[in-house]
Amino acid sequence: MKSLLFITNFYPDPQHGGIERVTNILAESFAEQGIICRCIYLYSCEVNLKWDYLPCQLISAQYDKQVYIEYIQRYNIDIIINQSNLYYSPFLREVCNVTGAKLITCLHNSTECKAQHYREAVKGALGMKKILISIGYPLFAFQSSRKLRKQHRKSYDVSDLTVLLSQSLIKSYAEVLGLGNNHHKMTFINNPLSFQYKMEESELQQKQKLALVVARLYEPQKKLSLLFKIWKQVENEGNDWQLVIVGDGPDRALYEEQVKLYGLKKVSFEGRQTSFEYYRKSSIFCMSSTWEGFPMTLLESLQMGVVPIAMNTFPAIQDILNDGENGYVVEWGDIFSFARHLMELLGNEDMLRSMQQKALVSSERFAIGNITQKWINIFNTLSK
Repeated sequence: MKSLLFITNFYPDPQHGGIERVTNILAESFAEQGIICRCIYLYSCEVNLKWDYLPCQLISAQYDKQVYIEYIQRYNIDIIINQSNLYYSPFLREVCNVTGAKLITCLHNSTECKAQHYREAVKGALGMKKILISIGYPLFAFQSSRKLRKQHRKSYDVSDLTVLLSQSLIKSYAEVLGLGNNHHKMTFINNPLSFQYKMEESELQQKQKLALVVARLYEPQKKLSLLFKIWKQVENEGNDWQLVIVGDGPDRALYEEQVKLYGLKKVSFEGRQTSFEYYRKSSIFCMSSTWEGFPMTLLESLQMGVVPIAMNTFPAIQDILNDGENGYVVEWGDIFSFARHLMELLGNEDMLRSMQQKALVSSERFAIGNITQKWINIFNTLSK
């Protein structure tokens, strides 16, 4: 019987974020296969839920090697799955060298994320600050890229296996690391579906005139400011649809002000909520992010027959959406194409229903059983 240890930044509450949700889903599925799972999380946070299949412990002394060694030996851990970040892998390698455990490092974003943060800072700055940041960007981009490349390569070298979220990332990531075709310690596994629920086609008749956003309200990444411009076009057409936003974050007040500024009457902020019922009754899903990894919300929308419209800002979108079939992929910043597809779906019930049906079918390849088996195959290979 194998024993796994997940390392996460935060307590694996499914409502906290995508990484926490995936960790929880996988642990429950692994436990059903007789695999013992535990979790160490690194940062103190509110804990409201506990699960028998995933005992958790906060270890705030993040680089205390002896604490980890004793923990791993006490619970006979065979494999460590690093869901925290790649910078932690060299430390975990030292622990594994003593305990004999294998190390899997999971990457949830591309090497471009830091540079993207900086580009958004340029756009958001004003006056002299904008000039100074703009002047510094080329140097930052070069240094950041070089530093990230070294950090990623170090993580790859010390890990027994590096797991990416999408097959589309394998070639580019190997090139960034200078591996060429010698990337045998790298593979990919998609995220699984969130809900233990299979929506039937007959339930699509009960859906309401709701367009849904499920996201952390953080403008540099989620860019809901673009979506409000799009929704302004929808309301100008006199549609009776509602835009429902589920989630919270540091920019909620900013977004509420933008809604008032645009005079939007059919936008509601629901706060941090369990999203299942919102997916069940919604018809369309909207994503305007500047970057993502392998977003759980897109999988959730497909699983619940909510047709996604998303911007083409991350490679994995090609693994999830087939443009014009189970959703729409719009080029970054093209709010006119986004609005056109959105209003087509609002005004054509037959088209909407057809795409909802295709969304349901396309979600099946991400079923937890399929994803779990891929992980078990990896565990068996590492144990040889």
